[in-house]
Amino acid sequence: MTSPNTNRGNRRNTISSTNRRNTTGTGNRRGSANTRGRRSSANAANVNTPRANTAPAGLPPTELILLSQVDATQPNFLSLGDWQNVLQPLTKKTFVLENAVDLETLSKLIKSSNIPRLDHAITSISLPKLFWFSGVRGSRTENETLEFLTELPALTHLQITLHTAGLTKAKWSEFQQNSIEQYDVVKSKQRVPLTVDEVVQFYDLQKICKYNHLRFLRIQCYDSAIVRQQTPSADPLAVFFELREWLTSAMQGRTVVDLVVNPGERE
Repeated sequence: MTSPNTNRGNRRNTISSTNRRNTTGTGNRRGSANTRGRRSSANAANVNTPRANTAPAGLPPTELILLSQVDATQPNFLSLGDWQNVLQPLTKKTFVLENAVDLETLSKLIKSSNIPRLDHAITSISLPKLFWFSGVRGSRTENETLEFLTELPALTHLQITLHTAGLTKAKWSEFQQNSIEQYDVVKSKQRVPLTVDEVVQFYDLQKICKYNHLRFLRIQCYDSAIVRQQTPSADPLAVFFELREWLTSAMQGRTVVDLVVNPGERE
């Protein structure tokens, strides 16, 4: 399944479980900071590293670190000072991973001796291009990015972005499509929504349940006009709303699951 390539807007509407077009959240979006955690020393320097769960339980940090603009051999955020003084401010930033290159960059940073215990300072991650993931199928047995996040012990906030093209599938088999296309091109392109289980399996979303300290999960979705036209028999966003129920249950209620619909195509 491929996502449409046209940018038709970037407005955002937040949705609640009772009114899908109005702004609300699930739970207390302005929860107090979790001040619990253990102070630990880093190597022989005996410097306190950031406490786990220092990020608030409400909205994620708005200050971003774009990993696409970071050199793993000499990260620009080290200009703030030596690594001991950098870690605590990093707990209030969101690291943005857009592709496999960004993932490799972050992996190198975490393994670097220049920033010991960086993994304990990362509290917020954004995956704005998760909808490009080709899915768990064939030789691909897992979502490598979501698996990598299981190694971040202080992760409290996660934002992921989907697209209705990835929440639907072709209604007809390839043979049927070719046959129908001969007399009705529009009908041959019809799509139907996936089930919740199919979406969870395709994106490997069950891995999110391994993030033991996750307190806020925001899922955004592009509501494509093209996909909506191709799905005349059902709402392509229906499974998107069902996904919140699945995740809330799977996370045993410990995580706020917030849904945001972006009318139009991807950025």
